[in-house]
Amino acid sequence: MALLVAGVVLACALGVLNMVFVLSIMRRMREQAESDRRPTPILPAGRRAADFVVTTVTGSLVTRASLTGPTLVGFFSPGCGACAAALPRFVATAGAYQKDRVLAVVATQADLGNDPVVARLRDAAEVVRERPGGELQSAFGVSAHHVFAVVEPGGVVRSSHADTTDEHLPS
Repeated sequence: MALLVAGVVLACALGVLNMVFVLSIMRRMREQAESDRRPTPILPAGRRAADFVVTTVTGSLVTRASLTGPTLVGFFSPGCGACAAALPRFVATAGAYQKDRVLAVVATQADLGNDPVVARLRDAAEVVRERPGGELQSAFGVSAHHVFAVVEPGGVVRSSHADTTDEHLPS
């Protein structure tokens, strides 16, 4: 009889342990599904940027219609360590494009006259300085910095990513 009771207790304990494992796996699967639904930090390939009209730091006007060839677009923020680390790779990639085919957007709260991010980008790109959540960031659905895209004529995103490694920076 004692053996039967011990067997039943063991079976119950294993059943409870199994239930704990199943619930743990279900929780992790739910968390993974929620993370997969998070929006991308920039428009994905194939999507068109919304209309925009912005002025560069040199006074040039840039609109979605003015993107008449493949254009490299990068979004940066002063004080962002990841953005600072991405700058050299972005500038190097920008060298493969004509300067008027590279657009760098610097999101900043203040008008920083001698902003080092703008200074580093100025020779390689047309630079637009705007407040966080500004017109270009909204047009491209930017929810984080440093993100990059290559945009076809008419504002259609050919490729985009939030990484600057060779295999991820749009070409």
